[in-house]
Amino acid sequence: MKKSIYIGLILILSIVLLSGCGSTKEKKENPKKIPKEISVLDHEYYKGLTLEDIISVTVIRYTEGGDEEKTYTETGEIEKNYNYWKNKKLGKETTQSCEDNTTVYIFKLKDNASISIEKECDWIVIQDKRYLIK
Repeated sequence: MKKSIYIGLILILSIVLLSGCGSTKEKKENPKKIPKEISVLDHEYYKGLTLEDIISVTVIRYTEGGDEEKTYTETGEIEKNYNYWKNKKLGKETTQSCEDNTTVYIFKLKDNASISIEKECDWIVIQDKRYLIK
């Protein structure tokens, strides 16, 4: 008789524990914050880059075939390269990397400073972090 009572209690206790009825903690869901999409040039790292301050853009392409460098000083080409990045959105961070397809855009400013943007395959590298480009 005692054996059947113990088995009954163990069964009831098991059912309560497995169903979660004995739990007094509430599960709180932490919704992931979806970052607001921002332009590449709106990232804090590029805050000093304005179209009015750019005097030239040097584009360097690194591929398996070698390096190719071109410097643009014409207003139309400067604007084209600036707007390309202004219209691109930063996506989520990624761990992808590649070594044979990198393009660096070096924007030289009126105060002789320069700001560079590194595009590696289909993502951008900002301070050693990689972000998808939308």
